[in-house]
Amino acid sequence: WVVVIVIGLLLLNEVLEETGIIRRVAFWFLTRKAAKKSPWGFTFMFLLSAFVVGFFLDVTAAQIFMLALAKEIFDIVGMKQEDKWTKVITIGLSFTVIITFAVTPICHTLPILFMGIYSAIAQTGINWLSYMLIAVPVGIIIWLAMYYFLKLVIKPDVSKLQKIDFSK
Repeated sequence: WVVVIVIGLLLLNEVLEETGIIRRVAFWFLTRKAAKKSPWGFTFMFLLSAFVVGFFLDVTAAQIFMLALAKEIFDIVGMKQEDKWTKVITIGLSFTVIITFAVTPICHTLPILFMGIYSAIAQTGINWLSYMLIAVPVGIIIWLAMYYFLKLVIKPDVSKLQKIDFSK
């Protein structure tokens, strides 16, 4: 069934690209004040959007949608796959979606499984709210650590993003 879902998601992505919806969303991101202020403001906002999308979608759907959106943004700003920033965004999106997969049981099977295992071992029940009161702050801390690691340790070249002419 996973293969069928992935094929369906890829077909849906193709329809979103052909109808121009992905391009509109990409332009929306690029024309926000945070994107215009600094490349790292844009990067933060884009990865944060993956964090929010990952809360409510299955990991596969979120990953495929966000990567298609990233590809469109790369094309618009003239980035190539070999550029370090595109690799950082791709890795950042993947890790972001995986982090959100673990922090909320909404549409995510592993947290529900972990809650069941914990309940059996501890002989006490755990509800979604209790789980999320711990997992969401921990996920945010891990995500921020990932973002600052990408920004301060990996340090990709973002000069192409600084040269974007937003008036076009």
